This record gives sequence, C-alpha cells and structure tokens, in this order.
Amino acid sequence: MSSSGWIFKFPQPGSNQIELNQNVAQNSSVVFSCITGSSFFSTGPLCINTQYAPQKWYSLGQSPILSNESADIEIVFANGSFACKVVCVLTQSDGGDVGAISTLSFQLCGGTTDNTLSVNQVVSSNITEFHSPSSNTNIWSLTLQKTTNSVTLSPSVVSANGYMYSISIDFIAHNPSSRVIGIKKNNVYVVEYNY
Repeated sequence: MSSSGWIFKFPQPGSNQIELNQNVAQNSSVVFSCITGSSFFSTGPLCINTQYAPQKWYSLGQSPILSNESADIEIVFANGSFACKVVCVLTQSDGGDVGAISTLSFQLCGGTTDNTLSVNQVVSSNITEFHSPSSNTNIWSLTLQKTTNSVTLSPSVVSANGYMYSISIDFIAHNPSSRVIGIKKNNVYVVEYNY
C-alpha cells in the first residue's frame, strides 16, 4: 500500500474476477488495472469519486412483505443535495404466481447545498411501471408520497400472498455528506447506511 492508497492489478492468472476485501479509508484511493472481460464485485457499499460529486450505490434485496400486510416502503435521505435513479422490483411469494414481477423506476432530486433541511419536497421524474404477466394485479402503485427528505412507495394492493421487494439506488451527491440514510418498511428501518 502506498501513502495515497492501494494499487491492485487484476485479475490474477486463471481468474476473470476482481475482488477487494479491504476497507479503504476516506480520502484514500484504490486504483484498478483491469484486463478486458474482468468483473468487479462488491459485497458492501460502493462509492466512487468521494471528493467531487460522489456517486454512491445502495441496494436492498429480497426483503419480505407478509401475506395480507399493507406496506409503505420509505427511502430516507440526508439533508445534502442529491440526484438519484431508483429501481424497485416486486415479486410474489408464499404460494403466489412465482413468475409475477413488477418493476418501478423513477428519478429523484432534493436536499440543499448547505446541508440544512430543505423547505421543498423531493421532486420526482415520470414514474415507469411494467409487469409480467399482463394479468398480474399485484404491482407497484404509481403514487409516490414525498416529503422534504423522503419518498414512500407501496404495492397497489394488499395481497393474500406475500411479496418480496428489492430496491437499487444509483445516487449522485452534491458533497460527501449527501447520502441515503436508510430504507424503512411501515416506519421501521429495514436497513441503515453510513456512507
């Protein structure tokens, strides 16, 4: 390791994957020299360009919504200004149509440049929902509830069968303190993030 960070050359002979299993301190760097066809895997948080307009990725996978449970899924943001793209996947479980899937995608922006609580609601782009099969009625609602630092989404119906939902957030921050705080289901954090 150099004083400015780590330098890795991957993949190792006989491998086509890159894995970094080290914590990298803030304001240090990792430089990758990749061979074409290689892959990079991260089992934890991933942040790029932490000094200037950081890009961060957040995800929550296969989280359950129980049979006959109403669920409000809330994404909570810190005060700093941001823009992000959100993709949410809803699948049936517990005896439902295991081939049924609903995908919701939208973009958001909000926050303030001085990291104070905004007086304006988070703003969203047009919302896109598509699902399979076409007869699937257990889909995401097209209604987003927005506050000054959060957005809430929910399935369009309460199902006798359970759901599983996954969320992926591609986040561009105004400064390093802009971030997703966490994701809640019915006002209880399912996951909290610290980056």
